Amino acid sequence: MCAKHSPLPYAQSSSGSLAWLAPITLPCIKQLGLANALPTLTWQWLDLVYLFLIYQTAYILHTFWWKAPSNMMIAAYPTILGRYCTALHMVFDPETPLQRAYDSSNGKPFAIPMTDRWVIFVSDRTQVKELEGVSETVLSMEHALHELALTGPILGRLQVAPDHKGPKSEAFRVMIGVLKNKLRSNIPVMSEAFRAQISDAVRKEVADSKVDEEGWSELLLMPSLLRVFTRVNLLAFLGEEKASEMQVYDDVMAFFWSCAKAFPIVNLVPRLLMPFIGPVAMGWGFTRQKVYDLILRLTRKSLDGSAADAKHIAHWTAEMTKLRDAAAVARVTLGLLFASAFQVPMIAQFVIHRLCVHPEYREKLRAEATESADVSFGMKNEDMPYLDSFIKETSRLSPGLLLSAPRTVMEPYTSSDGCHIPPGNWIAIPQVALMLDETIWPRASSFEGFRFVDRSIDASETRWTHPSYEYPFWGSIRHACPARFYVSVVMKMILSHLLIEYEFKLKDEKARPYLTFGKVRLPSVFMVLLVKKRASGEVKFDE
Repeated sequence: MCAKHSPLPYAQSSSGSLAWLAPITLPCIKQLGLANALPTLTWQWLDLVYLFLIYQTAYILHTFWWKAPSNMMIAAYPTILGRYCTALHMVFDPETPLQRAYDSSNGKPFAIPMTDRWVIFVSDRTQVKELEGVSETVLSMEHALHELALTGPILGRLQVAPDHKGPKSEAFRVMIGVLKNKLRSNIPVMSEAFRAQISDAVRKEVADSKVDEEGWSELLLMPSLLRVFTRVNLLAFLGEEKASEMQVYDDVMAFFWSCAKAFPIVNLVPRLLMPFIGPVAMGWGFTRQKVYDLILRLTRKSLDGSAADAKHIAHWTAEMTKLRDAAAVARVTLGLLFASAFQVPMIAQFVIHRLCVHPEYREKLRAEATESADVSFGMKNEDMPYLDSFIKETSRLSPGLLLSAPRTVMEPYTSSDGCHIPPGNWIAIPQVALMLDETIWPRASSFEGFRFVDRSIDASETRWTHPSYEYPFWGSIRHACPARFYVSVVMKMILSHLLIEYEFKLKDEKARPYLTFGKVRLPSVFMVLLVKKRASGEVKFDE
């Protein structure tokens, strides 16, 4: 039977319908001129509209009144409807109300409604320390990260569900052991393989791009960076043998593109429709399943001792976990691979944009990169202080996420100063506003690429990988991102290669470098970088 002739089960008779709303709705339909536009619309079908309106009304009342926090500043328009309008405002222009609320709060907690929950922002050091001491079963960082990354609709049945044990959970323990210890300690011996992969990946991007009349290759920056970083990450995640297989790369990239297309859809879909829309947005998970099957095969070899290559994350995960179920171990690795996909290319695009709009830093950075071209990066994280500072200053002004260290309130929580927060909401640090605070950062709104370098001794004052209460880019101090050392090394390798081997500039220097959507500041997907191979020559320090 054709779908258009198939009545819904509950729409087969008028009994029990919502036709009692007809006297209210019909004049509105006529007033809006919709009567002629909907000639075949029956009251049974209008029931769907009524049900949606009732659901939306109940949702607004539940989220913005019943679930609202108390005993703190509410940064929203007054009334329930005003709070909902503020939440809609936060979708398309969150930075303005967030900055205004931060400036008005005088360091005290404040709450802003978003379409899915309230976010309570804390920035005072004492308040943040208090949150770090609260149990994961009350304020769950793990649950919040799953919600932030949308692992439910993106990874589906293959996600590792949060167990609210925090650092004591098996997934958390393995993640720390693999990313912070195993991967970091193997960086020196992997440096040459990383450099070779970066060189080949960038060369391929340039070779495959359109060339203008002056010989400049035009790279659509975001897709190019995603492909380059993926090629490098495959070395770390799957080992050299698998990373060199084109089919493996194609399967992983297909999975990442599926994720990229699904993100804006699942971000806007109401929770009620997520079980239906999520699988469709992910293309029924076909690309995800291919990558998982590959990781599962590697995991089984690692668990039974037949793995030939033992220097990659898939093997280390199997080696360190207490789990003996290969499927469960493979899900952990898949989650780590997904988590590595997008944020680092986004940061790199922000840095490259800064290199283009601030060319005065380029000569010094190029000289430093040339001096470090053949140096194996070590575990002490003391390499390339000038580029490190440039990346850190870029991240301070363009951190990607507007908030940091989110925690989901799992049960009613009242802070020591009396702020009450119902479950389901978030507590987070307003990092964009915090890192523009003039009382913390002198000339906070100005870009100073070498802000974090002591130039008298050519050494870092603070490193990009060093979290602090004033610089929460990596999350909380107690639970900072364990992959930050690896990210720092790969970022410097790619940027150094670009500085040494190529000249580059923006095709449109006046184009907006980013857009802000909900909780995320996204680099422009339309940014085009013009790239040309450099002629060899002497590099001079900028005096």
